[in-house]
Amino acid sequence: MKKIIFTMALTALIIGCSSTSSKHGGKDGDAEIGFNMPNGSLILVVDGDGEFVSIKSSASAQVLSDTPAGKEAAVTVAKARAKRNIAEFMSDQIKSSDVISLIANATQNENTYAQHVAEKIITNSQALLRGAYVSKQSIEDDALLVEISITQVSVTGSKSLRNQIRGN
Repeated sequence: MKKIIFTMALTALIIGCSSTSSKHGGKDGDAEIGFNMPNGSLILVVDGDGEFVSIKSSASAQVLSDTPAGKEAAVTVAKARAKRNIAEFMSDQIKSSDVISLIANATQNENTYAQHVAEKIITNSQALLRGAYVSKQSIEDDALLVEISITQVSVTGSKSLRNQIRGN
């Protein structure tokens, strides 16, 4: 448990309120912006054209017992917390002037560009949430850490699957 708290504190220290980087495996010119959320952390990656590249949210939950049911309960709680981070970010925080300014600074563009990015995320939020999947899961001490990711590929795959189920 101490290891998880230390790791999360270190992550919060490194990310701070927000940070930018292009070291996420994306193309040069992509901006990575980190946010501390109530239930963990969130990383938004946008490209130079104002399109989102990915969103990652991580959260943890305490494993109350070593039984499979105890671990499954922790997975369920951690996944719900990570998804809640994404949903809260898309519904509330992305609209704030502080986040718009952070996106503008991270991408070295004007606020109108950042507002364009925010509007695209808000407009497509339901489709983005449908493309969410668990990208990492690990247990350290008595805590389980889950990372939920949304990428262009996962959103496209989700839309394709949905159309196939509907018979389109």
